[in-house]
Amino acid sequence: MSPNLRGALLMMASMAAFTLNDACIKATDNALPLFQLLTLRGIVTTLLIYLLARRLGALRFNLSHRDWMLVASLAVLAFFGIGSIGTDWQPLDMCLSLLVAGASFFILGGYLFSVMVMRVGDISFIAPFRYTGLLWALALGWLVFGDWPSDLTMLGAIIVVSTGVFTLYRERNVKATSSDRR
Repeated sequence: MSPNLRGALLMMASMAAFTLNDACIKATDNALPLFQLLTLRGIVTTLLIYLLARRLGALRFNLSHRDWMLVASLAVLAFFGIGSIGTDWQPLDMCLSLLVAGASFFILGGYLFSVMVMRVGDISFIAPFRYTGLLWALALGWLVFGDWPSDLTMLGAIIVVSTGVFTLYRERNVKATSSDRR
């Protein structure tokens, strides 16, 4: 499999993981306050990152594994815990627990795959897939959830995509011009 094909597949996996994370969060149907949901997802995601890093042998701290996990979990808990002051926390049933765990798993996968893409494929080949991710998110959000972003959000999305497309266009022209001079 070519590096570009592998990169394209990883980018699609990343987009799918982010979409599934969003689906898990939306499936909670506001049964949990936002900061409680983000706190729990953050803690579970931190645990998953720790387990993955430990499995891959990527933990290189002077802290013991247990202490590193404690520091990371307390940082997430403090950040989102402060945001949840004044919010009544709700008990979790099995369905909500599975949705939070699923959201954690998928958000980790989304970020992991998006990093792996940058290590594998040629950026000029992979970049268009990153921008189509925004289009897929808009289409799936509208089809599955009936959501459509506000005008200001759409303006921001257009600016981000336009600058990315312009950068790709400009870089291709620069490469073509530099190869013509040789």
